[in-house]
Amino acid sequence: MNSQHLEQSQQQRQQLRLNPRQVLFGRYLEMTGQELEESVMRSVDDNPALELLENSENEPVAGEKIYRGPFAGVPEGYTSRGEFFEPSESVVGVSLAEYVDNQLSELHESPRITTLAQYIAGNLDSNGYLTRSCEEMADDLTVMSGQDYTAGYLEEALRVLQSLDPPGIGASDLRECLMLQLLRQPEDTTRDIAIDILDSYFDLFIKKHFDKLESRLGIDREALKGAISRIRSLNPKPGNSLDSNTAGDRLAQISPDFYVEPGGNGRYSVTLLNRAPRLGIEESFRIDTPEFSRTQANPVGKEATLFIKRKNDEASELIRLLDMRAETLTDIIKAIVKLQHKFFDTEEISDIVPMVLRDIAALTGYSLSVISRATSGKYIATPGGIYPLKLFFNEKPREEAENITRGKLNEAISTLIAGEDPDNPLSDEAICSLLAEQGLDIARRTVAKYREKMKIPVARLRKKI
Repeated sequence: MNSQHLEQSQQQRQQLRLNPRQVLFGRYLEMTGQELEESVMRSVDDNPALELLENSENEPVAGEKIYRGPFAGVPEGYTSRGEFFEPSESVVGVSLAEYVDNQLSELHESPRITTLAQYIAGNLDSNGYLTRSCEEMADDLTVMSGQDYTAGYLEEALRVLQSLDPPGIGASDLRECLMLQLLRQPEDTTRDIAIDILDSYFDLFIKKHFDKLESRLGIDREALKGAISRIRSLNPKPGNSLDSNTAGDRLAQISPDFYVEPGGNGRYSVTLLNRAPRLGIEESFRIDTPEFSRTQANPVGKEATLFIKRKNDEASELIRLLDMRAETLTDIIKAIVKLQHKFFDTEEISDIVPMVLRDIAALTGYSLSVISRATSGKYIATPGGIYPLKLFFNEKPREEAENITRGKLNEAISTLIAGEDPDNPLSDEAICSLLAEQGLDIARRTVAKYREKMKIPVARLRKKI
């Protein structure tokens, strides 16, 4: 006698879900004004529920008091004197993030991997290097989404990203960048030797200990020259390789994203130079009208109702994200002006004080990831010039004098090295002594650290043959 047994069991399964709004907001946040304008115009073309609104001539609204006096608001794109700010123009190629996005859309990866790869791409610097670890990005995603993310999820998506063009993107350092490029080349003896050098003897290669390399690898000088030539043919900055042969030329405007002007008595005028068009919901796609209610009540119009509702939701979400972007950028630039107020009064580089992302986070409450994206690739205009926001992030050397910033120290070291005798380059100890004569009391190990960060080799390698 056959019997059937029905069993009911409950399984708990963790599913990775990344809110698309978080990804979109991150992308909009890191866009420049020109990139944002182009993205918004594409959305207007794709979504009939969006309409362009005329620029309003609203009166300026007083900003909040966060340092020595209020920040006065002014209409977007204008200075406090009512002058329209004209951006400078330059020919540039398609952005790295856009180029990566185009490739990801052609892959047949799962939506989860594609979304995470897009998020990782947002953390690439202009050279194509990954600026944050998978653990750090996983922590940020966990906080942002309220779900548990592990580094393993990010590592899987990172491997997909590193398989894209240009070869070498997604690397955490120079060695990995060069290795990624070599591994995509056809196998041959020279390529294999080059891989061995990077994998096992990178320090010897950097220090130009060629005799030791020959001995360790068991090869002759000609074979070593061939391998080193192969390595030197690679691109150490793959993110800068986009040109007309890979992505096409286009005219883009590189313009400041902010305008700051001191108004006297501790007052500052802060303008968000937002080039994005003002958007609204097109009349026939509004869902708070009697016409929509009648359409919704008609069974025949069910499909039209769903279409209107979906497009309305997409349009409303875009408008909300653009408002969030403007508010976030404004909060961050006000915090920067608060901390760097002396520079904005004098516009002397020496008046820039030590400041890191955590200082801005403490004032705004935003995460380090949000602040990093908001300031990446952005510029600020003042009556005296245009400056990259990264100029204001200066980390004070540890255990050193309070008045020394990273920028000041970099400038002093590079100036000394530029004027040294090429036949007798300055040692780190000699640089340390010369800096002390200038009133910069810096330890030798600090000199070495900052020299290495500027990619300047030791004295022995700077000596001319």
